[in-house]
Amino acid sequence: MKGHDEGIKYLVNLDKNIQVYTKSGSGPSKNVGTGECVIGIGFLHDGITQIVDNGYDNIQLIIPEDGTSCEIGPVAIFKGAKHPNAAKLFVEYALSPECVQLAATHGSYQFLVIDNAEQPKEAAQFGLDPSLVWDKYDFADAAANTATYVQEVMEALGSAADDRFKTE
Repeated sequence: MKGHDEGIKYLVNLDKNIQVYTKSGSGPSKNVGTGECVIGIGFLHDGITQIVDNGYDNIQLIIPEDGTSCEIGPVAIFKGAKHPNAAKLFVEYALSPECVQLAATHGSYQFLVIDNAEQPKEAAQFGLDPSLVWDKYDFADAAANTATYVQEVMEALGSAADDRFKTE
């Protein structure tokens, strides 16, 4: 979003304000909900879960005006699957409005990428606009270069990259 060099510079400056890096995607919203942190950078759906399902009323959800990245929950058929026809039926079901709309009934409030599915009402209730989720993410570049980018950021952080960054 900011380009390579500016992106690393941004992350180095942001790191000066980070108390803890969580291993869990829901960790930031949990930490805000329990009062351990004032701000958490995490997934919107995890924040909604903390508010709706866990009763944390001290969490406010914000999508930056200039956009943000996203995660995509994938489904795939592995090459050489023993039961390809059953796998195809499962994928058809997994990508149906009936299936993806079940997520919200089980505490999963992600924005849906299927046009004919109804977005979770919980997202609308918080005034969240899915169009602000950044759509210019280069997935191919990320897949090819993630290890290099992580190494470059760690090198830029220098001694600041202490044991807060455990990815095991």
